[in-house]
Amino acid sequence: YGHTRNAYDVRRLVGGSSGGEGCSIGSMFAPFGLGADIGGSIRMPAFFNGVFGHKCSTRLVPNKGQHPGVIGSGNFLMTTGPLCRHAEDILPLLLVMAEGGYLEDVQRYPPPPMPPSELINFRCLKRKDILPLIGTSRNISPTASDTSSALAFPLSAAEAAAAKGEFFVTPYSFSRRIAAPVRPANKLRVYVIEDLGLMGHYVSPSQVQVINECAQRLARELHAEVRILNFKDESRCTGEIPHGWRAMRQALHMWSSLMSQPLIENTFSGLMSEFKQLNPFGEFAKWIVGTSEHTIPSIGLLMIEAVEDFFIPAATRQKDRDMAKQLIEDVERELGDDGVIITPTYPNPAPKHHQPLWNPLQFQYTALFNSLQLPTTAVPLWDPMAIGKTAPSPYDARRSHVRPEVMADFHLPRGVQVSAKWGNDILAISVAAELERMFGGYKPPHWANFATTVAKAEAAAAADGTL
Repeated sequence: YGHTRNAYDVRRLVGGSSGGEGCSIGSMFAPFGLGADIGGSIRMPAFFNGVFGHKCSTRLVPNKGQHPGVIGSGNFLMTTGPLCRHAEDILPLLLVMAEGGYLEDVQRYPPPPMPPSELINFRCLKRKDILPLIGTSRNISPTASDTSSALAFPLSAAEAAAAKGEFFVTPYSFSRRIAAPVRPANKLRVYVIEDLGLMGHYVSPSQVQVINECAQRLARELHAEVRILNFKDESRCTGEIPHGWRAMRQALHMWSSLMSQPLIENTFSGLMSEFKQLNPFGEFAKWIVGTSEHTIPSIGLLMIEAVEDFFIPAATRQKDRDMAKQLIEDVERELGDDGVIITPTYPNPAPKHHQPLWNPLQFQYTALFNSLQLPTTAVPLWDPMAIGKTAPSPYDARRSHVRPEVMADFHLPRGVQVSAKWGNDILAISVAAELERMFGGYKPPHWANFATTVAKAEAAAAADGTL
């Protein structure tokens, strides 16, 4: 069917594997979509297409009914979750998806606790609207003592209205009833990782810029305790790197070893060939002469799968799995119930078509959090110069590049991912909602001319006498 093209610049790709889903949501073809994430397949399309995507805590949402599916330990890596344009939509979608339980043996695959179903009173919804801070009706009418022990930052207008059970009118002119928010007992702690220090991979200046802006805004507006970490250049750190966290540099080794763990799991070769015999080297020869039915990235993965056992001993893989297990313990102990990690979703904004073939391992920034099994929300952000209701066009980028303060990729979505402790999805979603409030969140593509669309609709309504 040809290339799936990015709505913000058709020369760019949309990510994968849920790339079509991310593109359709970013292009306003659909209000939301679903994806499966085993190495970043929700968060990368969300990042490239300027929308939100949530990889929930593992084993919260069932993986049943998917093709390809997982059988064994893949259930500890793969999650199913939503993609949407606004942070407020993540939570209701997640609650619906998790409603029926995990549908697996709870002894073998213990699920996390369900996010509180009373976070938002869906019966009171009037119209969809951007929610500055996800709330919960756990305390419908909080007392003064309830709020005085909260975080150090003041109540927002939405929270104040929610505490009184009133409507809050946002700048988007829609209204909804927001349940009273539960506020953490301790101050929010944020670990901002600029660069994981992966060999051969560098985070672009534009991504470093937005991640530092996140740190500054969270510290200034939420009075959060922010610690900046950089594993490539530790002189940029504003505090000690937590114990054991340097193991994050081995993201690829941990993820690939965990992926190869279950002997009963479906192999990539079996899934590609519908469980028939498939010779990857023969397929490569067919691809050279143009007769293969498969793409070169798929054939490359087949070849890696076929030869990896010869190059990586079983003892080495077990060592990597043990490293991942220890890192999970170190990270969760440090995060607690009030800490989040913010990292780049991808080292650079959406690359051009075929470009990732020359550097195919940049997905490690997302795969790391599959290995850690943490709930992670991808948040779209924009260059400060990208002002306006819609995103800049590629022409604007070429025209503005002569100004040194404007980066060449300022017309493309940027973004970060917010991770919290396993089972603490609500904290990741809440921070994502705050970042949306601070930075504006989703921007429609440059070709979306709302003024013209509204004028045409009003003219048509006036002609019909329905205005």
